[in-house]
Amino acid sequence: DTLPFPSESYLDVRDVRQEQKEPKCGKIRYLDIQYTARLFFLPTLAVTLWLGWHGVLIAMVLYAILVAEMRANIMGVLTISAILPPQFPFFGVGNEMIQKIRSWIAAETRKYFGLKVTIEDYDALNAINNRDGPGKTAIFACEPHDILGYPVFLFNPSLNILPGRIGETVSILMTGAIFKLPIMKHIFTWLGGYSVDKKIFRDRLARNEACAFVPGGVQEVTLIDSKKPEEIVLYLKDRKGFVKLALERGVPIVPVFFFHMDGSYGYFVPKGRLVTKFGKSKLQDYNDVSTNAITRDSVVYRSPPSSHDFLSFIIARKIGFLPLFFYGRWKIPFGIPYPKKIHVVIGQPINVPCEGSDVCNESVDKYHKKFVNSLVELFENHKVSEGYGNRSLKIM
Repeated sequence: DTLPFPSESYLDVRDVRQEQKEPKCGKIRYLDIQYTARLFFLPTLAVTLWLGWHGVLIAMVLYAILVAEMRANIMGVLTISAILPPQFPFFGVGNEMIQKIRSWIAAETRKYFGLKVTIEDYDALNAINNRDGPGKTAIFACEPHDILGYPVFLFNPSLNILPGRIGETVSILMTGAIFKLPIMKHIFTWLGGYSVDKKIFRDRLARNEACAFVPGGVQEVTLIDSKKPEEIVLYLKDRKGFVKLALERGVPIVPVFFFHMDGSYGYFVPKGRLVTKFGKSKLQDYNDVSTNAITRDSVVYRSPPSSHDFLSFIIARKIGFLPLFFYGRWKIPFGIPYPKKIHVVIGQPINVPCEGSDVCNESVDKYHKKFVNSLVELFENHKVSEGYGNRSLKIM
């Protein structure tokens, strides 16, 4: 009884290792997919076309400010891009050209990162496809975010890593701020990205289409303590909206953990010591919230940010992204990430009941706690083999 191979379009079978394992406790059909890392020209080009636009956009703005002769041309391009719809010029989901570009970038990107994917319970994921009525899809909640939550690219349908309809319909949701920026809004739309707002989330779940996103968001970066590199910060205590959406339709929540993301970028986070009165009051509210402990020694629950960090935290939450300086490969400012060998572990689905429009807070709290506990367990089960033996999660 063998597991199906991932799609072989854009995939060299020699780059794939697939294993079945039976852990000591219970039988779980366990799928490992390993891609060989390649840092040749094409993988680097693909990642640049996807993640290199932050630097290009900033360079264009600076060039327009400093070089008067080019100012009108550059501002004209940016203005036209801002006005045009994100899909321009590739209207229609089935557009053959954009599908080919999207598939090529995803295939080359997995080579750049030497992507490894572990699915802990392939059968359970596949069983979701056979459900009747609502809930015939899944929400993939991924952590951590770090500077950019780029490992979500593995959910690109062209890689066909996930089984059945889930893998064919999954969408990647990200901060809506990206879709307000000229040029970048087109790039991320062409590559299958959508804004992570409630309406889009609901619409896709209503069509039984899976969603993948990073609930912690870039706020996690503002909460990192550089003096404690062994801690991995997950901003999850107040991230419960996706649980409510899952309960509305009885959609399973699947915990996903990204290993080896830290170090993808070097960065500097602004930490102003002049905090507004609003920021101070919010910080006090943040400190006053009660917390629950998880029975894991390597998990710390909620240590509030210091007052001088909190202004950055508030800014990131309000505008959807964090104004910070970061650099990547070759030390290029706002460039592509270093080629880290990313390992993505997809946990077992958490089944939730369908409560319709009358979702109670008790249910939200209950299944949010289940999600956090499952994510912690996922980390614990794999951290030693991934060289994270001295690392701990900090849930905030």
